Amino acid sequence: MKTISTPWILAGLLTLLVATDVTAEISAAKNEESAAVVNGTAISVQTLDRRVEQLKPRFFKPDEQESPHKLSLFRAEILKQLVAEELLYQESRRQGNRVEVAAIDEEMARVKSRFPDEERYRQALAKMGTDETQLRLEMGRSLIIRKLVDDEVINAIVIPEADSRKFYEENPAQFARPEQVRARHILIKVDSDADAAKKLAAQERLVQIRKRIVEGMEDFAAVAREVSEGPSRTGGGDLGVFGRGRMVKPFEDAAFGLEVGSISDVVETRFGYHLIQVTERIPATSVSYDEA
Repeated sequence: MKTISTPWILAGLLTLLVATDVTAEISAAKNEESAAVVNGTAISVQTLDRRVEQLKPRFFKPDEQESPHKLSLFRAEILKQLVAEELLYQESRRQGNRVEVAAIDEEMARVKSRFPDEERYRQALAKMGTDETQLRLEMGRSLIIRKLVDDEVINAIVIPEADSRKFYEENPAQFARPEQVRARHILIKVDSDADAAKKLAAQERLVQIRKRIVEGMEDFAAVAREVSEGPSRTGGGDLGVFGRGRMVKPFEDAAFGLEVGSISDVVETRFGYHLIQVTERIPATSVSYDEA
């Protein structure tokens, strides 16, 4: 028998709402500050906006135009998710589940360990539109919900070994990890409708910057902090790890064509002109059966 693990529980969450006989009174917002009200508890528009901005990069490509209709549908789905989470949280609290401060501290430490330093961690929080205090609150809620999920779903459902292995073997695409790279860049912004002289000046500037790094042996990250005009400037131009389909096509093609440590020629995108340095390549692989 294979115990169900985190990637398998998504369908179970909806089942859980029924299985635990949760009663809910969900109503539309009565004012502009609330997106919905669940059993008297308001889900604020600010909470909805923050979650939408956090999840946008997973569902919209950087160069994809966000139509009002598509964005409206996306917001509606995110609101449903927030309502479901609130129901699970309320039910978990009703059952007496609580979370210790030490457990939140442990989770926070685990989150921080993913970043090379405190500055990168703070930058990530700012990009998500949150801060450490808010993150701790959300972490506490998540842990309380997890207790309910563990009790009602994960510990209650097992999948016969033969069935789970059969699914794994018959659906290899679902367990594939595509090739990824970690890269940093230097951006010189130029409007797409700028005249030829401005575009040429930006390209020439990057050519000289590239010489500083390649011939002058200057550190790419240090130069990025000095001259880059993109939001990643404070992090030395670091864009983190990404796969294909996450960046605009010219940038993606250049990044995936580079060896680790090498620096691209000038790359043009709709944002302006870039120099790109790949700092890590993660080859394509598959999630093992034991990891799934």
